[in-house]
Amino acid sequence: MVETAVSGEWTLMPEIRMKAAALGIESSGMEKADLIRAIQEAEGYTGCFGRSTGECQHDNCCFRQDCLGRSQTDDDGPDEELELSAKVPWPVTVQPDWLAEGILEAPRGLLGHLGDVANVRVLYDGSDDLHVYDPNEHVIRGLEDFYLSKVIAEGDKVYVQLQSVVPVRLSLHSSWKRPLDQTLQTPAEDWDWNRNSLRDCIVVALSEFDRPADCREIHSRISAHREISLESVVAALSRYSPAVFVDSGSGKWQLAEWAGGQFEI
Repeated sequence: MVETAVSGEWTLMPEIRMKAAALGIESSGMEKADLIRAIQEAEGYTGCFGRSTGECQHDNCCFRQDCLGRSQTDDDGPDEELELSAKVPWPVTVQPDWLAEGILEAPRGLLGHLGDVANVRVLYDGSDDLHVYDPNEHVIRGLEDFYLSKVIAEGDKVYVQLQSVVPVRLSLHSSWKRPLDQTLQTPAEDWDWNRNSLRDCIVVALSEFDRPADCREIHSRISAHREISLESVVAALSRYSPAVFVDSGSGKWQLAEWAGGQFEI
């Protein structure tokens, strides 16, 4: 086995290709992650790059720090090799099952960078946590807290931006950062009750009442325009409380800003 010093400098393809050539590995046409795994195997290690769950028994593997995302020789800044197209935030439209399962489907434009890694680091609101990535379904799992903290509903846009390739780091941003008047800028007669999220429909209904209302009143107002169950309305009121809706007592709900909330996420 070829012994190498631990290093955090193996993120750029020219250095990786030079190392591969020294080991007799033909790197033409190989993706970065696959090439690194070939190097690992040639050096007597397991070809496990990018598949770590946060632990590694190979202390002398020169890719160890990059793989674990704890390099002591860089500032964890964006990968120098990222192409301009990869740095662009890619929008995805949140689907109802994503909210229920806490998943997010990776944008097609980023699939080539994700490859078959088993984990990705996800950044939002100061967090930088390891999440499971399913390369077969192209989904990131374990995002329940993200959806709840950002008050995201079906139909909202989430912007996914690649921050680094080694390790894979993605930042997530929500598009629902707007105050109440912007949500209600569409005239009531033009409001599309079917295409807008249930969250926003409840906001419109309460605004039309201009007073706290119980869930049955809210359901009656919305169901006049779209088929929706009372249970769904109750679930939405609870899900987006207290960031958007507040239980004012006696079973009545009001907008958070009526109670002094900010109504902006």
